[in-house]
Amino acid sequence: MHTKQYKTLAIHHNGDYSGDIFITIDGQEIRLPFEDIKSFIADYVRDLRITSLEQADADEILEKW
Repeated sequence: MHTKQYKTLAIHHNGDYSGDIFITIDGQEIRLPFEDIKSFIADYVRDLRITSLEQADADEILEKW
């Protein structure tokens, strides 16, 4: 099990990110399937990319091709 520490938040997970992750904050632990967290983060990244593309001008869009 690996641990990532961020100020008052600790995340415990398998090295290959399989199975559940355990999030500990203020002495309370939450158990979540990694696949759910991965989907949530993918939605966030998708939203960022859509916003970036919507705000880009023609040159910015075409230079990424």
